[in-house]
Amino acid sequence: MSDLTSPTYRDGATTAQGGPKVEMFVVVNSLLRSPGKGIKYRKTPNLDDTHYDKMATFGSVVRGTVEDEDWLRVGPQAYLPIKMYRLKVLVPPDVIGAGSARQEVSNALVHNLLEVSGCQSPTLGKSICGVYIRVALHHGKPAYRRVDPDGGSACYFWDMRDGKTYSGWWLGPDVGSKQGWALKRC
Repeated sequence: MSDLTSPTYRDGATTAQGGPKVEMFVVVNSLLRSPGKGIKYRKTPNLDDTHYDKMATFGSVVRGTVEDEDWLRVGPQAYLPIKMYRLKVLVPPDVIGAGSARQEVSNALVHNLLEVSGCQSPTLGKSICGVYIRVALHHGKPAYRRVDPDGGSACYFWDMRDGKTYSGWWLGPDVGSKQGWALKRC
């Protein structure tokens, strides 16, 4: 399964430990002031090479690897410009400016965050407790990755397509993993 939590690159390789650093950004419109709904993805790191049917909407959170300081690679043939017309359109969540940019990033984060707490095992709690940010959809529901340097745990929903055994909300190492640390059946 390919999603924004494990980008696939031109050669088909996926990020692994020691591979390219996957970073998060919020798509903002506070400086650009575009009348549109978002920023179109590009097939290559070229502003003229647009994916006409694919867009990152303003306020959404995107993940990928920075290339040449000006482009975020989010998947195979899927790039987003970090700046348009010399104006920032992708902002890291931890570098929040003032004014409307701060409000835009804050609104995007509030709607894309989840906090996990209350683990009875102190050892496991260190791995799973914390703040998670929405990174994708899995089985029709939001999927989240823990906000920490290694992003070592995910929270995601598994529907009934594989039977009752897997159905519910999971905490595990990766979005879509059938092996997890905790399951809340629904």
